[in-house]
Amino acid sequence: MPTYTQINVRSPRMESLTGTAGQETKIELFIWNAPDTEPATATKTLTKPVPSSEVLTVDYDISPYLREYIDHSEFTQVTTGVADAPEREYCYCRTKKWVNGLVVDNDYYVATVGYGYFEDLYNPTNLGCLRSEINNQVHTGSNGGNLYLYNDLNDTWTVKYTSFAGTVVTNTFASFTSEMVVVPCIPDSLIGEGGCTTEVIANAVTQQTYVFTEVCEAKYSVMTCDFVNKFGVWQQLPLFKASRTSLSMENKSYKLMPESVNYDINKNIKQTFNTNITEIVKVNTGWLDESNNEILRQLMLSNIIRLDGKPVVLGSKTLDEKKGINDNLINYELSFEYANNMLNYIQ
Repeated sequence: MPTYTQINVRSPRMESLTGTAGQETKIELFIWNAPDTEPATATKTLTKPVPSSEVLTVDYDISPYLREYIDHSEFTQVTTGVADAPEREYCYCRTKKWVNGLVVDNDYYVATVGYGYFEDLYNPTNLGCLRSEINNQVHTGSNGGNLYLYNDLNDTWTVKYTSFAGTVVTNTFASFTSEMVVVPCIPDSLIGEGGCTTEVIANAVTQQTYVFTEVCEAKYSVMTCDFVNKFGVWQQLPLFKASRTSLSMENKSYKLMPESVNYDINKNIKQTFNTNITEIVKVNTGWLDESNNEILRQLMLSNIIRLDGKPVVLGSKTLDEKKGINDNLINYELSFEYANNMLNYIQ
């Protein structure tokens, strides 16, 4: 069985081939989603000649072709154990590489719509844990979202939960054959114990440790923001403090000429059409640790956001990153617009 490399395809994913001047280079892409198997013929074929004796390397960006096979429609919470990641949230790809009519390499990938920052340079490599923040807040009584993990099928992976009350729960990946798996941030059996420390372990060596602290909000109704993070997987951010809803109406208008000189004063001269309403929600994150600024960056860069399960777009275009040493307790106000108009005009 081949070994797959986990890659990001929202940023360019560059594949390079080297030959001599005038030689033809070719990359065949075999792309598929689980539970299907690799297609018998290439999904896409890309070709370029080696341009000259001065430039012997040809570069291909395969990201656009893989993104077509990835889709995030809704977030599904895993409550206990280990589960395969939803099939459409990632895809598989084999790249068969040719130079001058000869096969020179085959590479196997598991792709998500993740991205790298500018300073990460090209083709950044992710670790097995597809989440960057170590210290996280969750709403009391919830699982806190999911952790997405890359299962290379070669190592023995384990997730160990230790609640703040001292209860230990351990899950292994042994029975799962998918390269992308999900586990709850806090399993059902540990909810209400104040939070937990979650260790991701490969071959008895801890790869990453996360802390999820349960926060009780007694005054406000907590809203849940799910978004696709920089690794191309769902992440959850609870919004603890006050929220306000407003409506923004827009329409077009025109003026009618009266039907006759003896006009009816009860009929509109000024008429409107294409009237619709956009619902806008302003929320507050609650008091965050300074390290959580990275969560806000990834939220602002996300193309897929859900607020209490409903599709939204982020209305906030700027965000002053606060530092604990300057601002002590940190709270952010964010604005979201629901991603559909209130009046249904879809035919």
